[in-house]
Amino acid sequence: MGFVDILHYRRFTIDTITWTPIIAPNDCNQVTLLNESDSDIILRTDAADSSTEKTLIARNQEIMLGREKHAPHRWYNGCIIVYAKATAGTGPVHGSFLL
Repeated sequence: MGFVDILHYRRFTIDTITWTPIIAPNDCNQVTLLNESDSDIILRTDAADSSTEKTLIARNQEIMLGREKHAPHRWYNGCIIVYAKATAGTGPVHGSFLL
């Protein structure tokens, strides 16, 4: 079976110092981030602005759904969806990106 172009999985290693960009590997309308670590992860839509922050609790997931407004996809290949930072350890964060 060939490459499935509507669904991509990515694993992101994060740390407690750097805001790691979670980048769409394909055009997509749904993004799921799974925190597989035993520590919480901090997510921000703007790495420099703490008012855009929320916590992804250990062993939980965040699901983001896009609505079509003026374009066929909410997130385009290569765009930064959020930034992630570990509260301890190095993650990982697993991403599912669905067209």
